[in-house]
Amino acid sequence: MGKSKVKDFFARNWGVIVLMISAGVSRFAYLGLRPFDGDEGIVLKIASGRSLGDVIGQVSNDVHPPLYHILQYIDLKVFGTTEFGARILSALCGAAVVYVVYVLFKKISNEKTAFYVAILSVFSSVLAYHAAEVRPYSLLVLIFFSQVYVFLLMLEKKNFWYYFWFSFLGLALVLTQYLGFIILFGEGIYLLVNFKKYFKVKNVLVLFVPVILFALIWGKSFFAQITGRLGEQSQSLSLKDNLTGVFSALYRFGSGRIFLDLKEGMSSVMIQAKTEPITMVVFALSLVVPIFLFGYGIYLSAKKKDRVFYLFISLVAPLFLAACASSEIGPRAVRYMLFLVPFYLYFIVYSYFSFKNFYLKGLFVIFLLIYVSAYVNGAYFERKRAGINTIAAYLMDNGNDGDAILIRGGYGGGEEWVLRYYLGQKQSEFRICDMYGDYSVGNLRTLKSRLVEDKLKLLKDAAPTVWFYDMTYAFKPSEVTYSFDRIHLGQDKEDKELSLYKF
Repeated sequence: MGKSKVKDFFARNWGVIVLMISAGVSRFAYLGLRPFDGDEGIVLKIASGRSLGDVIGQVSNDVHPPLYHILQYIDLKVFGTTEFGARILSALCGAAVVYVVYVLFKKISNEKTAFYVAILSVFSSVLAYHAAEVRPYSLLVLIFFSQVYVFLLMLEKKNFWYYFWFSFLGLALVLTQYLGFIILFGEGIYLLVNFKKYFKVKNVLVLFVPVILFALIWGKSFFAQITGRLGEQSQSLSLKDNLTGVFSALYRFGSGRIFLDLKEGMSSVMIQAKTEPITMVVFALSLVVPIFLFGYGIYLSAKKKDRVFYLFISLVAPLFLAACASSEIGPRAVRYMLFLVPFYLYFIVYSYFSFKNFYLKGLFVIFLLIYVSAYVNGAYFERKRAGINTIAAYLMDNGNDGDAILIRGGYGGGEEWVLRYYLGQKQSEFRICDMYGDYSVGNLRTLKSRLVEDKLKLLKDAAPTVWFYDMTYAFKPSEVTYSFDRIHLGQDKEDKELSLYKF
């Protein structure tokens, strides 16, 4: 390629080049700064299996499909088990998402809007957060946007290869997260919305191909997981909590974790309101401005019968209903609704382009200040917070050979895996007990019935000192009769006191 051709290439593609450089820097700059947490530990425990067969067998006993764990197994083999290396898969997916978002929105809107949406996606605190953790959500977003892009091409061009790639990506979607079934259902709604144009027998039937393939590949394990999960959980519905989770997700899309969740943000700000009025004002702006821009953008898009509006509504309607009806989705709406973030940004950009008044454009500037602040907070400051590495460091300096460590946290042994990782060779000096480490689908109620007092008694009989920490943040002194010393180790990423108890 001659110099003139290179120059011409850069001249024609400078926008995409800037996007991808920005995406790469944003996703990799501080990738290894945050310590592993228990949720990542569960995935790492499974992905660290001796073989792919071992990995798939362990996933079957969990509540997730296997694709991400298989890819993470390869990641660990290639890049190693470090905070940076283990997250490379998610970071690569996070960077690639920016490009696919640009391509999709260029197709369904215009190049200028697509560039704005993509560059805002680079600095999305929630997209960046999930691109820096050992969990499947960044991969899910990448597959989702790739699949939707192929879906739209398939509807327009009727090419065999588009049907093939739609089926392949649809299968990848449901093998990454069971949420993929809701997305396929939403695409079916999009066909109904455009009944005369797209609701053809071939288009409807192809939606079932990923489901059939999934049933053949993973159907038996899926059935066992779902029946076990339903049997171990309460069937009571808390609509209020589910709706709060959904609106907290919308709040987090714009304002990140500056004030953590909406509910926590309100309660903490109200306490500070009398002494720190500026904090109250910033919180109010972080709540009102993004939601206004988002809502106004939806209104304008619906009024003009914008193509993106119909696609968004088709996808969000079944997800919203599922979030309201399921205690599995509602409280965890931020991660389950993550693929909607670029749509959220699209409507905000749509609002901005509609403003003619200088003062209204100022709202977008306020949004950018809040939005970028949320990204900086999440990308750097939150990653430096105390974690299990802090606990491990304290135990290595202050624990003695033969001491026991009791952990209460997530289900499946992730907390113990991470603690052992940070203790390194020192782990052999301690007897480690994870209260919920032996989780498998169906025994959740048994695990929840376990008492800290009972576990302490067993460990105290065998060890001179027992150390205890609780990553569920639910521990109360009244749970135990033993006296203890409480060691404060700083604020963690949830802005809660990280404490270690010595019995």
